[in-house]
Amino acid sequence: MALTAEQQELLDAQTAASTAIQNAQIAATAANEMMRCKADCLRMAQSIIFENRRLADANSPDITAADVTTLAATLNAWINS
Repeated sequence: MALTAEQQELLDAQTAASTAIQNAQIAATAANEMMRCKADCLRMAQSIIFENRRLADANSPDITAADVTTLAATLNAWINS
């Protein structure tokens, strides 16, 4: 049995709404994953720099926030490449 024009319009609207919801959920999941990845890169950079500093001699320069963020950005770029 064929659908009436009104039923077909309703079905099309429901399908479009479902697709929009799924696309929004996919985008939100991707954004959350990217934030998690950046946070992991920052923790990894901090750990690497702290360990390198621990193993260095006493006259080594101090670690700065720029050192950590630069390494984190490099790690993030490498992961996303």
